[in-house]
Amino acid sequence: MGSAGGLPHLADGTDVVRWADQRSAQSDLPRLVRRLIRHENDQVQRIEMRGGEGVGLPGFDGVVEATRATSFVPAGLSVWEMGVDKDPAGKATDDYKTRTANPLGVDMPTTTFVFVTPRRWRKKKDWEQKRREEGKWKDVRVLDADDIEQALDEAAAVRIWLSELLDMPALGAVTIEDWWRRFSGGFDPRLTPAVVLAGRENEAAELLRRLSPDVGKTFIKAASVDDGLAFAACTMLAQEPDDAEPMLSRSLLVHDGITLRRLDSASRLLILLPYEEHLQREAQQIANHHVVFIVTEGDATIELPPLDHLTLEAALRDAGVPDADLGRYVRAGHKSLLALQRVSAKSGQPGPDEWANDLSDRLVRRAWLAGAWSQLRSGDVEVLEALTGGPPEDIEERLQSVIRQPDPLFTRVGSTWAVVSPEDSWRTARHAIREADLEALELAVQTVLAAVDPSLELPPDERWTAGIYGKVRVHSTDLRKGLARSIALLGSHGDETRLAGGRSARQWAEKVVWSLLRRANDDPSAHLWRRLRTCFRYSPRRRQTSSCGSPPRQSVATIPC
Repeated sequence: MGSAGGLPHLADGTDVVRWADQRSAQSDLPRLVRRLIRHENDQVQRIEMRGGEGVGLPGFDGVVEATRATSFVPAGLSVWEMGVDKDPAGKATDDYKTRTANPLGVDMPTTTFVFVTPRRWRKKKDWEQKRREEGKWKDVRVLDADDIEQALDEAAAVRIWLSELLDMPALGAVTIEDWWRRFSGGFDPRLTPAVVLAGRENEAAELLRRLSPDVGKTFIKAASVDDGLAFAACTMLAQEPDDAEPMLSRSLLVHDGITLRRLDSASRLLILLPYEEHLQREAQQIANHHVVFIVTEGDATIELPPLDHLTLEAALRDAGVPDADLGRYVRAGHKSLLALQRVSAKSGQPGPDEWANDLSDRLVRRAWLAGAWSQLRSGDVEVLEALTGGPPEDIEERLQSVIRQPDPLFTRVGSTWAVVSPEDSWRTARHAIREADLEALELAVQTVLAAVDPSLELPPDERWTAGIYGKVRVHSTDLRKGLARSIALLGSHGDETRLAGGRSARQWAEKVVWSLLRRANDDPSAHLWRRLRTCFRYSPRRRQTSSCGSPPRQSVATIPC
């Protein structure tokens, strides 16, 4: 196959030929050609090309106007006919004769006639020349499977779209449309863009404005990665079709570093949405495209507000939610889309019995205490193995069975695992946590949160080069924040969880936090204080003496920052 930005295992000309024998090719071929036209020629002024059921309507299969010529699109006005027949010469000849006899008001001497086939046509040049010699049209062109492959070489996002259509998905990237189809299908009734954008019209308009430049960076802050991705996807999808398709046809969701680097050399510009922590540093170096980052903390270009209650209620009603369930759905949707997904499960009840069954398993329960981690970080893998007491392959196998449930306790995005909703699942987890679980958790906390950031060994003005010199953290931000969040839950709500000797989980959390703080005080470099500052902040909720003899606490209800 061709380059397609260097992505392997994607559809090529031979796959296009095989596709021609499928029934779907007739209705989807115009969609493919339309995307290639828009991607390949940035000076297309007009394009009319029906796909799906529209292919059976009378008239030309397509009409295109472009102010410049490219290898795929003629300059000026062109009319397009398409066919998947096994005899492309016969179909092209029939269409040519029909349109020449009745050009439907088109001025033939100033218009190019284009015929497209997903077959390979060896004698297409001879056919073209004979028709040109007749002098009826300004020019006559044939585009076959090899021409389509050549165009796909320069349109990585379109090639991935076609590969998904042919059940040949890329390993490191997916189209925004495919991601949205699978994500929205996890809701009952199916999630709609109107729900995701309820009360966020200004933010959606700002995103479209920022995406108009071909090169740039945009940061979206959302309640979760899925919330942010859904917002970006729906902002594109909610446009008029003529505006949505050009943007969607060059947008990809990337979750692999190699793929990200290969796509940076693609000749046509893309909107990339890398959504794993380990890609953030690499994505910052992308120079040829517009990159959208989804963040859950820190500064951002666009910060998503909670969904508006009244607008959300109307959108959910239009989506098919019964009036009896609207209140529950609105409350969940105001928290996050993941919370809405849980209540929209067919069981209709959040916090399912499956959570209790899963958390009775020591491996799952301790993975829940880890909160989140990346399988690509060896430090994360080692900590999780020590915490759960199981080898990585056992952890993977057990958690894979958990995420296949209708309301999973965990979610997986690429190589990153995370608890779907720590706060909601705490109500179930609090009854399952054992003293031995917290002993294992304390070791993980001391190992991860007390580890000093190697980049701090560099002068402040050189810390941006930490990746170049290999001075990067061995543990992911996901794991650090996941462990910190678990301590926050135990410190905030752990009074009702009793351990051996009458201690509560809250008192255990106090002891662990003060242990970390003492270690920070004993560190003459103050590096550990800088490290902990990125993991916790404190809110003055209670003022009382700690049971472990520490000074009165502002709050041991620590909250990940």
